[in-house]
Amino acid sequence: MIKNLSFGSDPEYFVINEATKMIVSGIPIIIGSKETPESLGDGYFVQKDNVLAEGNIPPVFHKGDFVATRDQFIYNMEELKRRITEYIKGKYPTLGLFHSDCQELNSAFLSHPEAMQFGCSPYLNAWDDESHVANDLSIENFRTAGFHVHVGFDVHESTIWSRETISSMIARAYDLFVVIPSCLVQVDLRRFENYGGLGQYRDTSYGLECRSLGAYFVKEKYLPWVFDQTVKAIQFATEEENVHKLMYMAMPNISLKDGVSFDTELYTALGISFEDQLIKTKSIIHA
Repeated sequence: MIKNLSFGSDPEYFVINEATKMIVSGIPIIIGSKETPESLGDGYFVQKDNVLAEGNIPPVFHKGDFVATRDQFIYNMEELKRRITEYIKGKYPTLGLFHSDCQELNSAFLSHPEAMQFGCSPYLNAWDDESHVANDLSIENFRTAGFHVHVGFDVHESTIWSRETISSMIARAYDLFVVIPSCLVQVDLRRFENYGGLGQYRDTSYGLECRSLGAYFVKEKYLPWVFDQTVKAIQFATEEENVHKLMYMAMPNISLKDGVSFDTELYTALGISFEDQLIKTKSIIHA
């Protein structure tokens, strides 16, 4: 159904004063912007996004061995973090990067006009096929960060499905294999209700950008799981019989108000083992 897979990411990081443990704004520190990201060399970039430090890794092109592809993806993610850290510490040695879905900031850091800008362009939702815009959080004292995973692909000539349909089905499968299981480890309701809900993705010229996962999972220990689960989602969504299953499936009903609650029978109906998708660690829910 698809060929020429590639993987990329533009993870977001909070900036922290390691001496005081205070989250600070990256706006006065980082020169690069969404329009003109700053090169860190070798295909790595950094830019400010609201108060966050956002980076870009060079894409990893899959050549038949998913283990080698995963290892390169993880290396690129860690190298990006190293380069951004070096960039920031070169200006302010006490600053570093912090992994989190959501953090509160002192109001002094949120008064800058760029700290009140949210979302550079609309995104799609795979479950309602509608275009959405980012919520305005300018009156809030918190900001959110995401771990956006980019999947590039070409469509086989014999495939009956459009690129847009395939992207939408991958985004739905990404919820099942990545987003929902991740909630059993960590989820912040503030991000989930504003920027991290189910089904969020963007169509791109090369494939799609999956946007639902939070930046907590940029931590090195989670990167192998995120990559492997993303591959599972792609493989599931691009099997002919599963396209029909996903296409007529209702959006999963997940509640995060009093812990994580949802019906795992939807996995059984799809022939998926829910247990096999989990990160084997204690559940932590942040309200």
